Amino acid sequence: MAHVFYENFNLRITPAGNRAYTAEVSGALGGDGRIQFSLENAPEEVLTAITRNFGVATAPAAPPAAGNGARRVTGKYLFETVFEHSPLLASFQLTLDRAKSRNSYLRLRLNLTDAPELVGLPWEMLASQTNPLALAVQTSVVRYQNVEAPPDNATVRQTPVRMLVAISNPATPEMPALNVEKELQLIQQALKPLVDQNLIKIDRLPRTTITDLDDWLLNNETHIFHFVGHGAFDEAAGRGQLVFETSPDDHSGQPYELVDGERLGLSLLNGRSLKLATLNSCEGAVVSNTDSYAGVAQQLLRTGNVPIVIAMRRPIGDDVAVAFGQTFYQWLLVNNLSVDAAMTRARLKMLDVEKKRNPNGLPSEWGTPVVFMRGDHDGYLVEFGQEAMKVPAALPEDIDPTMAKHYQTVLNALTKGKLVPFLGLDVNLYGRQPINNWEPNGVNLPSYGELVDYLVSVSGHPSPYRPALADISQFAFLLYSQDENRGPGVFYEDLSNIFNGNIPPTPLHKFWAQLAARNGALTASLGGKIDDVSRRFLIVSSTYDNLLETAFRETLDRFHVVSYVAHGNDQGKFRHTVYAKGPTGGATLPQAPAIIETANNYGALYDAAPVILKVPGTVGDVAGLRFAITEDQYLDLFARRELASILPSQLLTKLRNSNHLFLGYNVREWCLRAFLYRVWEDTKAPLASWTVQDEMTPVQTEYWQACNVRIIQRELTNYVDDLKRSCQTVLPDLQ
Repeated sequence: MAHVFYENFNLRITPAGNRAYTAEVSGALGGDGRIQFSLENAPEEVLTAITRNFGVATAPAAPPAAGNGARRVTGKYLFETVFEHSPLLASFQLTLDRAKSRNSYLRLRLNLTDAPELVGLPWEMLASQTNPLALAVQTSVVRYQNVEAPPDNATVRQTPVRMLVAISNPATPEMPALNVEKELQLIQQALKPLVDQNLIKIDRLPRTTITDLDDWLLNNETHIFHFVGHGAFDEAAGRGQLVFETSPDDHSGQPYELVDGERLGLSLLNGRSLKLATLNSCEGAVVSNTDSYAGVAQQLLRTGNVPIVIAMRRPIGDDVAVAFGQTFYQWLLVNNLSVDAAMTRARLKMLDVEKKRNPNGLPSEWGTPVVFMRGDHDGYLVEFGQEAMKVPAALPEDIDPTMAKHYQTVLNALTKGKLVPFLGLDVNLYGRQPINNWEPNGVNLPSYGELVDYLVSVSGHPSPYRPALADISQFAFLLYSQDENRGPGVFYEDLSNIFNGNIPPTPLHKFWAQLAARNGALTASLGGKIDDVSRRFLIVSSTYDNLLETAFRETLDRFHVVSYVAHGNDQGKFRHTVYAKGPTGGATLPQAPAIIETANNYGALYDAAPVILKVPGTVGDVAGLRFAITEDQYLDLFARRELASILPSQLLTKLRNSNHLFLGYNVREWCLRAFLYRVWEDTKAPLASWTVQDEMTPVQTEYWQACNVRIIQRELTNYVDDLKRSCQTVLPDLQ
């Protein structure tokens, strides 16, 4: 099944004084918003549910009427209070609509760190009049905490994935016996297809004591920790606890040991490869009224270095707990869904089990599991079928031996997720020679020199020397502006007609699209060393055509285009457009674009899909006709704006920590040099980088050398063709 992508809707609730709360949305596709609300005037059945059923405050025993129905009412009441009668509903609905237009779903991320007294409410049962959010895969509900130092969010590529099941079922009259063996048996049955292929290995902790857990995690790599047993919340101590067994040398006389979240978190720190902890025990997510970190799950997020934790908010039936474990792992691992989508399938199964047990009741136990996430995790845990690639010691004999070492170096950078190609206008010379007196013909797009000469010709530029592109564009723009029959808009329209035709992508564009599509295979050897966003494929284009996007659309199911906006209300910002196939397949099409308002907190690039970064902007009707080509436009970009304030931090960090390969890049253009200086934070490339040039002037040679960029004296077509043949040594199916 294809990956499902979620757009985050971050909702933070904080105390506002006088028993009121502030609900604030930030960074959503539908816009930011804030409201204040109070729960004091909630209906009686809701207050009963709040005070008794969910442990928010101490209260007398609830009357029989306040049961499952009260929980259902509470879910609707919470949605009405926070969303239905507030401006947040418009932001929520617009975010959902825009997510759908991108062929994505919506993840409501709830932050209750500063309001622990609200943690026990059934937020997982949030429901409008027609839509229980957590029962629809299109609308996931997860929680997140304010924690330091986000953990490694990389998916597990190595096999087998190791899952440790810890079953604690001490024989004591204080606690009912659990059907733990059946749960383990059904989990093993659900994962049997992966076990048979040696893609996953299920280990059972021989004895579920905290000491044995410490020993196991120190000596065995573990990716998933699954606990089955009892849990409790000690109101006097204000902390959540799990029931572990006692070791044989324990002489306390107690049949069990209560382990709090802080102690369990210290144990899980030893599991340095942990990606998920599931606590299939009652009250694993309950906290005190004053400390949102007191629950076991919350403590694991804080101290256990686990990016995703699943815990139970209150006790549930044995049959429902067993159904949860079996269904969740089947969809998470066998079907390779995200945690969000797998949880939705598990909730639906839990709902069915409840209905069979009590046909006349109102099911509510499906809302008991709570999903906690840290950072911008995309929810995926594993990526099977990716074998590590090794760069061969020798390339094909017919490749120029003087170039072989260079190609191996570039291949190494590719397999480490460290290569960022830069494409300039001269990539349009791939497969052909320069054309004297080039003119638009619908067959060949212009190179840098050809475009300059064409603009000199049509504008009557008087200078005896060949100007730079920004210079002649500025001159031509002024001429158009002063011509009452044309005007400035016609200048951009004429250029757009040159670059926005039906010219097919060249083998050069198709080559980079194929590498982008195979980036996961190329970087598989990294395992969990770096996260998926850092290893993602990024290519920078300073051209004006859309051939790269066309090649990507023909090859990939999903990718991003981030392009500069040179005109209009959003001038000086970058626009983000997702290209994606629909849920049923079909063509890869652009979805609704979004303006990047806050570069340091832009969450829509959380997935690992490839990115095309277009420095001048995008030519075409979607983006408008204007793009950066004149001196004034580049002065506005580089003289008035800091790159870090407008370019998403994920991309800027990737640029600054990668090797750069310049193809068709003409450094005579001062604006392109300025862009490099902003990226490098210096006038020199910090890491090994290369420029491929056929013929260069002494000034250009001196410039590249001063920038610490190695010059590869090679004709562009020959270079790209040999690089492709070198890549075929690790990707034989590369076309």
